[in-house]
Amino acid sequence: MIFSARGATSLALAAAVLLAACGGGGHYADPGLHEIDGVQMTFEEPCAPEHCAEQERAAREALSLPEDTVVVRVLRASFPTDWVESTGSHVLRNRAGLFLAVVVILELGDGTRRAVSLGCGQYTGHPYDCGPQ
Repeated sequence: MIFSARGATSLALAAAVLLAACGGGGHYADPGLHEIDGVQMTFEEPCAPEHCAEQERAAREALSLPEDTVVVRVLRASFPTDWVESTGSHVLRNRAGLFLAVVVILELGDGTRRAVSLGCGQYTGHPYDCGPQ
């Protein structure tokens, strides 16, 4: 297919207008917002070993950690929910349903912290359980 310069310019202009309308800037504005390994999160809380063993296993696998990696502590964190559009409007983001994403943080023996977002199911037959919510 051959486009003229005029057609290409029109197409580029239409794409720019569409991106500006649909994908304008924005950011999360939750208190305590921070990031580990590219995962944005807010409130962190320690997770009792008897409740988070399966999440630790899944996080180790997702992060491709060697078996001999020492995990000192497992934490869970909340995802941010207060999205602020470039216009200043606040949009509440809700994450509810049969499939729940959780942030699992592993504090390692060498002092580093690794984080991963894991999807866990609230239904029978899912690969692993989220633990108490």
